[in-house]
Amino acid sequence: MKIIDKLKIEKEEIYNLWDKTQTFSANFLKVFLASIFLVLVIHTSLEIFNDDLVIKPFETPSQLARESGYTGVVVARQLQDKMDEIREEIHKSSSGETVQGFITAQFSELQKQQKIDIPIVGLSLNTIVYQFRKMFGMEQRSITGDVVKKDEKFYLTLRITGKTVVNLEPDTDIDKLINEAAREVIKKLEPLTFGLNYYSNNKQKELSSLINELRQVGRFQRTKLSQKEEAIALTLEGCLLAIQTKPKQAIEKFVEAEEFKLSSAIKKTILHIKGNAFKSLQEYDKAIYSYKRALKFDSKRSGNIYVQWAIALIAKGKVEKAELKFEEAAKKDSDNAWVYTAWGERLLAIKLKKYTEAYDKFAKAQEINPNYALNYAIWGDTLFADKNYPEAIKKFERAIELDSNIPAWLYLKYGLALSKLGKHQKAVKKYERAIKLNPRTASMTYYHLGKTLIELEQYEQAVVQFQDAIKFGNYHAWSYIKLGYVLLLLQKPQEALIQCKAVLKLSDAKDDDAKAGAYAICGLAQLKLNQPKKAFEDCETALSLNKKEDWANWCLGDIYMSRNEQKNAVKQYEAAVNLKPKDSLYRYKYGQALAKSGQSEKTITQYQKVIEIDKDSELSKQAQIEIEKLKNSSSQLLQ
Repeated sequence: MKIIDKLKIEKEEIYNLWDKTQTFSANFLKVFLASIFLVLVIHTSLEIFNDDLVIKPFETPSQLARESGYTGVVVARQLQDKMDEIREEIHKSSSGETVQGFITAQFSELQKQQKIDIPIVGLSLNTIVYQFRKMFGMEQRSITGDVVKKDEKFYLTLRITGKTVVNLEPDTDIDKLINEAAREVIKKLEPLTFGLNYYSNNKQKELSSLINELRQVGRFQRTKLSQKEEAIALTLEGCLLAIQTKPKQAIEKFVEAEEFKLSSAIKKTILHIKGNAFKSLQEYDKAIYSYKRALKFDSKRSGNIYVQWAIALIAKGKVEKAELKFEEAAKKDSDNAWVYTAWGERLLAIKLKKYTEAYDKFAKAQEINPNYALNYAIWGDTLFADKNYPEAIKKFERAIELDSNIPAWLYLKYGLALSKLGKHQKAVKKYERAIKLNPRTASMTYYHLGKTLIELEQYEQAVVQFQDAIKFGNYHAWSYIKLGYVLLLLQKPQEALIQCKAVLKLSDAKDDDAKAGAYAICGLAQLKLNQPKKAFEDCETALSLNKKEDWANWCLGDIYMSRNEQKNAVKQYEAAVNLKPKDSLYRYKYGQALAKSGQSEKTITQYQKVIEIDKDSELSKQAQIEIEKLKNSSSQLLQ
């Protein structure tokens, strides 16, 4: 009996355990299914309200897929890849503080990781999300389009949600067309990416065109721009004014942009640029305040702002505090190569002349990013300032190799380095490249190109360059002076006189060196116009302003020679030769004066120097003739 009772108890316990297990399993399954359902609901809700951009497969003819493998999905993926390539290209070609600061701050709706929407047959989450969006009247941000082939040309049309339809010019190369489509998408949805790149590279025309395009979108749709778009427009208008050297008006635009409800990253970017505008006005305390505010909104990857803060401190003469800011920038943004590049350039090379330390900073930037073109450019610029021209050229070459869109100033410095090494023909090509990149702001480049053409004895072309330097620069005194000098070489003294007199009326001709140069050119011009008395007065004035004005020595030497005062002439030409020992004209005139004063051996020495300096020039040929005459006359005397 006891055994039976025991078995009954055990049986009941087993049944109870089984009931509990069933109950637990049922509850667990309910909770599990409920959790999955909740996750699906949350995910679906997020997808419904997610504002990610979707690139949908393009409509393409079946013939295109058969011939070249370009299906709609392939075109969409190609478009996505090209967009990333263009961003990287823009990132690389953006100068200074914009390299990692501005370009990464997105004003626009577009995120960097776009989705490719590949359709799935049957019921899917995408279908459910689509239906819900349709029910709620919510339009998914998307890029759609179609490709058509006609007469061996491809026609690509883009349709961007909330934007106008973009019809691209047909092309026989579909890859080229997709590349252009990618550029148009970024311009439409990321205008700040392009705009800030134009701002950093001083591309006024392109920036103005982009702003007009952005403003016109709203007009065509007869709707107002969104808050983000209006903020972009105002910010880029401020950037344009900054390029046009109107920082006060630029700041007003930035203040307007700040009034919109924007993300922290956007506020940070506006305050960063506004701080730069204050810095250009030399209002350094306001600039620093703007940088501080920017950091409060977002302190991540803010090395660029600390760099600008440091530069403002340098301008205030607080070099030690500036160095601490550079150190802080390096800590906060250790993988930002620009921090070390700016540190080397601004603090060490320019202000303290510690070139070795500057080179260490550039080397650190190179370690962080071996392909950072701007670092090589500024490194080369610093080597140029250190008069190490061969090494500077190597850095310039590396910068150009890495980035063909390198700013115009690098080609100017490259040309100057080549000129310093006497490689004038190569220098001309670099100057011409700089002018092509930025003709309207190339006044100094025109000037240096003109000087190089003088060295190559291409005087007519030099005249054109100096005229362009004046046209685009207006108040560069030395462009007028050099133009007057070339006109003298072309035997046009009256025109040269006009140029030198114009210099004395210019606002930037206040320094004595420029005035001295102008008076010397006037003196030389008047001498050729048979006005020796006035010429003498002007050249004496030139030397009183600048004892190292070699043109004045040349002028006075010629006057003394015309008076048959050979001893005085010798002194003036000797002074000119001491100032410009590689000037063959001075050597030749010095030789002439020595010959007339009966100093044959010294005369031959000067003529030999002329031949050594300019082997194939007309002057060297004449010098050789004079040497032969002297030698013949000496041999006749001995006989």
